[in-house]
Amino acid sequence: WPRPSGGFLDLGCGNGSLTHILSAEGHSGYGIDLRARTSWAHYFDLSQAALKVHALNPTQLLSPDSSNDEEKSFWKPGVFLIGNHADELTPWLPVLATLAGASGYLSIPCCAWVLLVKLFASANCRIRIALLDNLPDFAEKLDKKTVVDKIWPILV
Repeated sequence: WPRPSGGFLDLGCGNGSLTHILSAEGHSGYGIDLRARTSWAHYFDLSQAALKVHALNPTQLLSPDSSNDEEKSFWKPGVFLIGNHADELTPWLPVLATLAGASGYLSIPCCAWVLLVKLFASANCRIRIALLDNLPDFAEKLDKKTVVDKIWPILV
């Protein structure tokens, strides 16, 4: 599988561990989050340079001429989007991938999030997993493909 021409963009990268691993393996790209984490300072210089504090503004994808230079550097043509435990961004990954002309995206959710709604807090794990079951249908409507791997145990 070839490397994406636009590098990777890890949205909501948190502690930056995935960005650090990818950078250390020679992949180009960025991890962005709303705030820096203490762990960022402990990574190699290359990884630290790839970790950015940035508030994502998806509307910039609709009118790229209004983007600032930093924003443009994240959304390179052919970028591969990653949502690893990206919380509210999880259901938006297919939308962002389409708007950005991304080469693909990978969503590794930890919690069930839905568009325009906060965390769906149900005591029934089956309902939370059912929300993830709808992600492939949503992605298909945007002409994207998904692979869903249910790793959550059903807690009774």
